Amino acid sequence: MRFTPVGSSLDAIEYWRGLLLHHVPEGAVTYSAELLAESPIVLHISRPRKTKLGHFKRTTSRSIPEISINVDLGPERFLFTLIHEIAHWKAFDLYGRGIRPHGREWKSLFIELIRPLLQKEVFSPGIAAVIQEHLRSPKASSCSDPQLQRAFDQAEGIHRPHLDEVPYGEVFTLSNGRSFIKGPRKRTRYLCQEVKSGKRYLIPGAIHVLDHVESV
Repeated sequence: MRFTPVGSSLDAIEYWRGLLLHHVPEGAVTYSAELLAESPIVLHISRPRKTKLGHFKRTTSRSIPEISINVDLGPERFLFTLIHEIAHWKAFDLYGRGIRPHGREWKSLFIELIRPLLQKEVFSPGIAAVIQEHLRSPKASSCSDPQLQRAFDQAEGIHRPHLDEVPYGEVFTLSNGRSFIKGPRKRTRYLCQEVKSGKRYLIPGAIHVLDHVESV
């Protein structure tokens, strides 16, 4: 579903508050609403996606920027992802298209935006501690940080193994039913061969797997 407010900035804040009450921790509702109300933005609550939790879509001069967040995220993970994408939006507004997506401009804004939430203790202690460590060098997404992914999983009661935990050379299955052989690590991803097609894909190490068996 796509959401965008109309009317005054106060109307926009109330609009976003009403929407975010269902998705982020209570202590972050007003702060997040105020960030979204600063200028026109479309928020798309997306169906679950396997390779991304959120996305910022750059726009032309005549269209409104868009942020999408997966609908199935727990409140703390949704909030973290929302701030991540708002930082992309603010970086685009301030610096234009010439910057790297996760360069120093984005990192600086992301840290600036998430600090107040840590100071207000919006995140649970276990997640807050991992976020503090994450801020030493913010990654492209929480999926790129196994420790952060596991902290969110624990808070949400998710106990499925991650690809990082699968031994090299074993066959694993994703939630879409596709099976792969785990290959060598490439930074935060693994070059894996699909069993059925033989094609190779880079798959995030923090992605959940349904099961894994020793390759024969």
